[in-house]
Amino acid sequence: AMEKARTVLPSVQFCANEYEVATSADALIIATEWADFRACDWQKIHATMARPLVLDGRNLLNGQKLRVLGFEYDSFGRPDQIAEMSLAA
Repeated sequence: AMEKARTVLPSVQFCANEYEVATSADALIIATEWADFRACDWQKIHATMARPLVLDGRNLLNGQKLRVLGFEYDSFGRPDQIAEMSLAA
């Protein structure tokens, strides 16, 4: 899949793994439902990031666990967040 993406997106920098992409990053955006990302060593990722911010667009991860590890974490589209937004409006 990544080789096909390289031909379609030649200006995008591809990394060997999730740890390489996290190194010195200000944020990680989760835009896939791949189970591989659930199994990451999130402590290792936290240690390599410039700012440990995770934006989870697929509701893949456990935000509470990531916050305990010291991440800033936000997800999109979870029912409890939609309800909170409705109440605030």
